[in-house]
Amino acid sequence: MFLPYGFIETCAIAFIVVLGIASLIIQLDAIIRGRRRRRRRAARPTESVHSIATDSASLTRDLAAENRRRTQARVLGGRHG
Repeated sequence: MFLPYGFIETCAIAFIVVLGIASLIIQLDAIIRGRRRRRRRAARPTESVHSIATDSASLTRDLAAENRRRTQARVLGGRHG
């Protein structure tokens, strides 16, 4: 059986290149699917709307209290905040 010079080496290199490309495609697919899964998980409501609203209201109260405290410190003239 007669093969052209370098045929086996060329086939080996082509095989390695194809394996590399397949590996990259598999990795990219896994990354994309992972991102999709994470997005889906984040989109699902883990808490009730009520508890989110309660947290938001308490954060608003905390911010308002902090702003009042800073304003009072500024009015009193000291560097308390």
